Amino acid sequence: MPSVAARLPRPRRRGSISTRWCAVRDDAMTTIAEMPAGFADKVLSAQSTFRSVMDAMARPGSVQRVAASVGTPAGLMRGAAAIALTLFDHDTPIWLDAAMSATPDVARWLKFHASAPVVEDSSIASFALIGDAANLPALECFAFGSGEYPDR
Repeated sequence: MPSVAARLPRPRRRGSISTRWCAVRDDAMTTIAEMPAGFADKVLSAQSTFRSVMDAMARPGSVQRVAASVGTPAGLMRGAAAIALTLFDHDTPIWLDAAMSATPDVARWLKFHASAPVVEDSSIASFALIGDAANLPALECFAFGSGEYPDR
């Protein structure tokens, strides 16, 4: 009869991965841990940023300050990141230009913090993030909306 020690499974090495699911899970956890944070105070920061956006829309040409503290991935400015966290959600498809798409960190950050889908077709996007204004596509490439629903 074999000894009890011979029947026990060998302990796995620390950090070893036994299944494909664990490999994906460990990779995702590392990515999330290394991702820049969103708003420090989600409610107050979003309200403050929304007020700045509304003031800017009500007074075209005026400069508004975005005071919210937000972590940003490389390639995305702090103000744009704060506006993105305030306005984007799972119902607002986003289009990224080549400069914003150059690093996957921007799309990953937006998907994680805002649950916003990133689309390849600019004509179906609700918002566009442009990192290189010199190579801005023609405005006809974007959604026009209508008189009744300018946001669609």
